[in-house]
Amino acid sequence: MKDRFKAGWSSTVRAAFLPTKAAAEDLHQKVTAGAPFDDTANGLGAAKAGSMGQVTSASEELSPELKNLIGTLHKGELSRRPRRPTATSSSCGEDREDTPERSLAEVRGQVLSAAQDQKRQRLFADWLDEREKKAAVKVASFYGKWNNERGSVN
Repeated sequence: MKDRFKAGWSSTVRAAFLPTKAAAEDLHQKVTAGAPFDDTANGLGAAKAGSMGQVTSASEELSPELKNLIGTLHKGELSRRPRRPTATSSSCGEDREDTPERSLAEVRGQVLSAAQDQKRQRLFADWLDEREKKAAVKVASFYGKWNNERGSVN
């Protein structure tokens, strides 16, 4: 097991999907001058504009390309990337926190806490499954018949 944990980042990001590159340029100029990101993007015909929420360097939901783009943004910075030859998206970093590389000694408490929490959740789920299997469930015949093995209605 590695005894070092990777450095990373965590950002709150807003994004807009704009119909043209010209709209993206207008958005960039207006937001740089102080205009609100979402309202300006919507006024320029954005298909969608809003918060992407919290994104981290470890996020698996995003494409590597988008994650790399967001990873370059700092608070208040704007970035653009082509979506299609005629359209583009813009991203705005609202907040960013960089996480330095840490040793096992530094994160041991967090790792143990996370492992204990996972174990607690697993034990609770097992307990609840057992209780459900033992429960005397009555289902109106209109809905079908209760299958105790599956824990659902047939």
